[in-house]
Amino acid sequence: MPSLHWDRTLVGITCFVVTVVLWALCIWQLVLRFKTDTTESIVPPCFCLNGGICQDGACVCPEEWVGSLCEIVNFCEASTCTVSISENFIKNLTFDRIIVGKYGNSKQKCEPDTVNVNASIAIRMCSRERRNPTLGPPIILNCNENLDSLASQVETADSSNVSAIASNTQILTSMPDQLTTQNISVAANIAVQILKKPNISEDSQASVAVMATVSQLLDANETEFNHNNLHVTTSLTKTMEEFSLSGNILQPNIAIQSAPLKLSSSTILFSAQRDTALGYYQSTKLEIQENVPGLTGDLSTEVQILFNIINNNNGRVGFVLYQNDKFFQSRIYQSRSIFSKQIVSGNIDGGRTSGVEIAFSPKYNTSELQLRDHACVFWDYTINDWSTAGCSKGRDQFLRCRCNHTTNFAVLM
Repeated sequence: MPSLHWDRTLVGITCFVVTVVLWALCIWQLVLRFKTDTTESIVPPCFCLNGGICQDGACVCPEEWVGSLCEIVNFCEASTCTVSISENFIKNLTFDRIIVGKYGNSKQKCEPDTVNVNASIAIRMCSRERRNPTLGPPIILNCNENLDSLASQVETADSSNVSAIASNTQILTSMPDQLTTQNISVAANIAVQILKKPNISEDSQASVAVMATVSQLLDANETEFNHNNLHVTTSLTKTMEEFSLSGNILQPNIAIQSAPLKLSSSTILFSAQRDTALGYYQSTKLEIQENVPGLTGDLSTEVQILFNIINNNNGRVGFVLYQNDKFFQSRIYQSRSIFSKQIVSGNIDGGRTSGVEIAFSPKYNTSELQLRDHACVFWDYTINDWSTAGCSKGRDQFLRCRCNHTTNFAVLM
């Protein structure tokens, strides 16, 4: 009997100890939670106009509105204009509301007896002059030309016909969500042929139309880009690198900047600050600087690339900035996020570099993506895929890369 009594006592003591420990753990968890809740920063609410949504203390605006409160108009109103389609044919064209930085299509279509039946007969762009959205003049389509017929003409076209081919290609690709893989391949090939024309950068109408086409292709559905048209997009990106040595053109999804190299140039820095209010690159946000000590520490700069120059022979330098990576379809790398990857390339002619430094400051919602690592890569044309060869990485407030060559660079997250 004493043994049984002692066993019951031990069981009681054990149960008591376990109960006390469990209660102590529960109380400790409550203390920690209370401490965390009271020390976390409180994001103040925001008041957004015109359908904007408050997110992390800032307004996320619909594309028709910009500004800290979504209070600034970001579109051109519906419009009507009269144009001369041909020598004896004048037509009234009507356009719906057009977002700033984009082209709008006319409601009027090509006639049933034309090659481009039901295609919009014209487009016009809405741009911003200071704070005011402004409509540009309409660009008229030749309804008897399609992408295939333009492609058959472009290689032998002289300077008097190139602008017309470029403008028609731009109009025929102005509805990116309707472009097929074949459309993309043909339009990209037309762009390549035009960009290879001698002194094409001096033909502002043709070169701007080509870059507008390229920008529109970058808005096409991701599913229409595949390895079947990789050879065409590869040719296009290579050609754009060469064109960047003489061109200076900005479009919503593409930016090309060039500058001469001076004998005194030891470094060249290209930087881009994305205008989050307007959603595309503005000329005031792109900059090329000489003889700077290094990359800038300005966190509003999303992309920057620095050349350390040796053996400078009064050449030129050019940069291309892509808003997304649709022209760079990888077989090896599968993205873990839905965020677009910006691609920046640098090209130098008449000089050599001892190294390239790149810094990215991608903007993304931290509640949707926790960035734990990144890879510094370049597009290797020998394998038509991303590679890390010759590149090293670092990270502070920027995602940093250092490479021993120049080409198309990206950060993979």
